[in-house]
Amino acid sequence: MRKILLLLVLIILYIPGTGMGQEFNFNADSLKRDLKLHANQDTNRVLALTGISTAYLKTYPDSSITYINEALKISQAIHWQKGIALSCKLKGNFYQAFSDDINAIDYYSKALKADSNSSKPFTAAIYGDIGTMYFNAKQYAKALDNYYTCLHLARQAGLKENTGIAMLNIASLFSEIRKNDSSVYYYAQARLIAEANRFTSLTGSVFNGLGNLYYASRRFDSSIYYYQKSIELSSAVGDLKTEAKAWNGLGLTYIELQNFSEAAKCCKRSLAIGSEQSMPDIENAAWITLWKIYKTTGKYKLALEAYMYADTLSDIVMNEAKKSETGRREMQYRFNKTQDSLKVINDKKQALAAASLKQETTIRNAIIAGAILIIIAGLLLFNTYKKSRQAKEKQHEAELLSDIAETELKALRAQMNPHFIFNSLNSISDYISKNNIIAADNYLSSFAKLMRLVLENSEKKEVPLSDDLKALELYMQLEALRMKNKFTWQIMVSDEIDAENSLLPPLILQPFVENSIWHGISSMQGDGIIKITIGIQQDMLHCLVEDNGIGRNHADIITKNFESGNKRSMAMKITQQRLDILNQEKHTHARIELNDLKPGLSVAVILPLEINI
Repeated sequence: MRKILLLLVLIILYIPGTGMGQEFNFNADSLKRDLKLHANQDTNRVLALTGISTAYLKTYPDSSITYINEALKISQAIHWQKGIALSCKLKGNFYQAFSDDINAIDYYSKALKADSNSSKPFTAAIYGDIGTMYFNAKQYAKALDNYYTCLHLARQAGLKENTGIAMLNIASLFSEIRKNDSSVYYYAQARLIAEANRFTSLTGSVFNGLGNLYYASRRFDSSIYYYQKSIELSSAVGDLKTEAKAWNGLGLTYIELQNFSEAAKCCKRSLAIGSEQSMPDIENAAWITLWKIYKTTGKYKLALEAYMYADTLSDIVMNEAKKSETGRREMQYRFNKTQDSLKVINDKKQALAAASLKQETTIRNAIIAGAILIIIAGLLLFNTYKKSRQAKEKQHEAELLSDIAETELKALRAQMNPHFIFNSLNSISDYISKNNIIAADNYLSSFAKLMRLVLENSEKKEVPLSDDLKALELYMQLEALRMKNKFTWQIMVSDEIDAENSLLPPLILQPFVENSIWHGISSMQGDGIIKITIGIQQDMLHCLVEDNGIGRNHADIITKNFESGNKRSMAMKITQQRLDILNQEKHTHARIELNDLKPGLSVAVILPLEINI
């Protein structure tokens, strides 16, 4: 039984935060018997308690939380940090299961703090769960940040399925905010992992996501193809929730194609699965789709029944937009019902008091006038509320795009540093392989200084020009050592530039100096020279990198590298992406300009002039 408990803990550690449903069945009776064997307040009892709480989470949630609380209390009493972390994660799972996102995030955060030495799979699972909570709350920037962390940790731990699931979550998020290019990219990456490792359930979820994406883009032939593939794969492995979602998506697609009979068949398949498996969100979605079908085809009685079924489930599963729409319709229904009741009452009063016709007419007119005033006031209030909500949504969208742009910039800077470090370490390895210990030691000392500068600047969005030039000069010193002083360099900064207070993105010039050295000077006959000139033109910072390398061939290599995306052009490609995001964020015109020299190449990097005030 001890082995079973340890296996249970391992399973919990590897559960990623994901939109994919994962079910685990444990023998609760066996675990309860084992609990009796561990009466002492120790780690064995904690493991038994967490095992039972996991087994009971969906079937007996009240009992599950009781066992979790006891496990947490014992872990705190004996100062077992791993037990505290595990109990807090399970408590987060409990609140997540009941859509209490605030408490779920709180306990997931406590789990991370409780045991800072937890394994990468455990930590990745928590970041994935937190990302899902923020996704449900429509805080997409925070969700994306946590999903990226989950992806990074899963890759480090070599967890291929978890890596694929993290990519699926990121793709779903980008699809939700209509960044279709990014969404397609991450769906493709998740699909590659899933198909290469035969993760059929993950592949089915990826196809369902692609179906949703193409449905939203009104590419219905593609959406039908991917929904059908998702149904086929999900059914084969018993992933009923994904299968049901795909059936409903297929039904929605057939509605757009005016094929209502086929749409109804698909929705009923989805509804049957949701009903059999007690999935209220699936049932709700299917009923809403059936309501659309019946309303469009004029089957108003069936439409009303479908709407009423959907309405009974709406509080559990509807997102905020659907809740708002349902609430509006419910208010209109109640208002109409009230008006009907008033009319019946007035008719009865008129029939019973014909002699008081004038008085009744006055009352009726007053009621009608009051109703009209209420309607007018309601419309005015609704219009004011609508304008206010639209303004807030536009502001939120702008903030969201800014947050996502910042997150993407962080990801690009994180890719730049390993590429740069890899090249430098290759040079150190070369010295060591040639038994040149003194040169390797000198090189390593300079490399350490450079790495300190790079690490200090890597998390910064912008750094002073003086710091970036200092790092660049260290880099050229290292490369000159490696190439036995085959080249020299000059750095000239215009007098009108305050290098200490002029800001630019870190390591923005390094890729171009690297290309001058590796592809321009290394292959030439004779000594090379690199000139770096910094000036100001038309309120833009002009950074010019010139070399006397092999000239036209060098320019051809750079152009080819930009287009092909091979490994040698990775840093150049990332630099271009950084400039693209910078242009989107600051509405500027940062760019790269290439010009041939005789001999050599001139690269101009033109950036917005930023001053640190």
